[in-house]
Amino acid sequence: MGKEARKKHRIRNWLIISGIVLTLLAAITILSFNVFFELLNIVMPGGGMRALYNEGDEAIYVSDFTSKTDAFDYANDLNVRICEEGIVLLKNENNVLPLQTPVSNSAISDKPKISVFGKNSVDIAYSGSGSGGANTDDAVDLYQALEGAGYDYNPVLKSFYEDESQSGNKRASNSQDLDSGDSISIATGETPLSAYTDQVRASYGDYKDAAIMVITRVGGEGFDLPRNMGRTPGAAAPEDTYLQLDQNELDLLESICNYGFERVIIVVNSSAIMELTFLTDPSYFQYHENIDACLWMGYPGNSGAIALGSVLNGSVNPSGRTVDTYAAHLKDNPSFVNFGDNQVENGDRYNVDGNDKMYYFVDYEEGIYVGYKYYETRGFTDGEAWYKDNVIYPFGYGLSYTDFSWEVVDKTSIVNSTIDASERYEVQVAVTNIGDIAGKEVVELYGHAPYYDGEIEKAQVVLVDFVKTDLLKPGESQVVTLTFEPYYLASYDYNDANNNGFSGYELDASTDSNGYSLYVSKNAHEMVESIPFNVGPEGIRYELDPVTGHVVENLYTDQEDVAFNSDTQLSTVLSRLNWEDTWPTPPTDDERQVTQ
Repeated sequence: MGKEARKKHRIRNWLIISGIVLTLLAAITILSFNVFFELLNIVMPGGGMRALYNEGDEAIYVSDFTSKTDAFDYANDLNVRICEEGIVLLKNENNVLPLQTPVSNSAISDKPKISVFGKNSVDIAYSGSGSGGANTDDAVDLYQALEGAGYDYNPVLKSFYEDESQSGNKRASNSQDLDSGDSISIATGETPLSAYTDQVRASYGDYKDAAIMVITRVGGEGFDLPRNMGRTPGAAAPEDTYLQLDQNELDLLESICNYGFERVIIVVNSSAIMELTFLTDPSYFQYHENIDACLWMGYPGNSGAIALGSVLNGSVNPSGRTVDTYAAHLKDNPSFVNFGDNQVENGDRYNVDGNDKMYYFVDYEEGIYVGYKYYETRGFTDGEAWYKDNVIYPFGYGLSYTDFSWEVVDKTSIVNSTIDASERYEVQVAVTNIGDIAGKEVVELYGHAPYYDGEIEKAQVVLVDFVKTDLLKPGESQVVTLTFEPYYLASYDYNDANNNGFSGYELDASTDSNGYSLYVSKNAHEMVESIPFNVGPEGIRYELDPVTGHVVENLYTDQEDVAFNSDTQLSTVLSRLNWEDTWPTPPTDDERQVTQ
């Protein structure tokens, strides 16, 4: 073949191959367009996109919006409403809140003038860490919220916190190490009191209607809350936890309480419970009586700070409730013992054939006694004095700017009856606003099951329902209905502790001397009315899950392979029969050893 012929042959081959490739690309493009078009229909509302559904079926997901901007604006509005409903008023001495008019500066301005304290006030936590994080570049900050609520804030103090050369570095950013199980220590980032200049201190006088101190803690994926402060800057003591006030915060709070502000208000910017003992205990903080009010804000997201301003000025009456027990001393919680690496090198890592591995374990020796189920149960067994020493605010607690009266108006379906496993029972409560401000009230319903020594472990109370009223004007009433299904109160007896030949969810038979009750309650500890009922002599057993119909059975006990046996290391599980002798203990080095 001559040179020219070879050239034509290569060109012809190239054209054939190119044609095949172009044809394939065209086919792929057409198919991809159809696939991605449908995908865009799902993730991008509006813009001419249509809902995706099977032929002959109604659309399942139909957008309410015509653009992403509209959807985003709605999400921010919804977030504000959620925060309005969720902010918790923990303390409000002498009704210092809402703060609506000036107290000491009426000649200067018709707006309350506020000094906002705390380095984190200019860097609040909007969300958690890891996958719980979010871009907050456009978030409404605390100062914007206060300004929008009709307050004048101290600009000198704000500038001081923003200037890191004066007030120090801001708190640490979220950890990027999502795999290590090692203990860490995190500084709160609070500014030492010694850094406050004379100019900053002098600015307080013109902004003394109220002092708001912001306390921030952040945690989440890859950012476990430290169990000790170690040598971090500001640590009051190395053994203090991250959820206590550090020394810089204590010093700042003392100076605020002693300055002479008309009102001192704490804002807790943390999704985790903190030790708020400083609000109530003079042995912890001797100026606790100078703290007038405390609000739990949590993580407000992009727009939720607006809700804080609305609660402060009274345009929203707080109606949120605590979602956990605020303990006086977190180290005394049974789950504290087995958290993380137990503050021991490699303390929660499996050791396989003599080698420490990146495989972690947790011993849940506290059993069912987690959160309020522990504190309410031990408060019952050890008495009210123990409870007051160990609990600052109970689960389900929250104050309002108004007052309510309650009356149980219908309990006939359950009172003194022998309940049926498949029935649903109702309790109706009339709630009346007897105060001077419109507000919402929360009615909670708890169940109590009898405990028999050494048998199935049971909490003293279990939340079975709660209802929030509509916004009630002064003098207005509403009847709310709470429901109870026996399954809500059933205990999981995984090892037939009551020796009746059954393992699963069940309610023991009741006796006249030790029976069941429902408690209509303000919170987990403050009961308004008790409603007794009975369970028949055979008890109630749930062999099938009432929702799914699946058989209820143990999956991770009695396994020959210790790696899959949940009881392998649980030599002791906490029991209300004897708290001290069954108290959790950290795992030993021997318990870390497994074979390949």
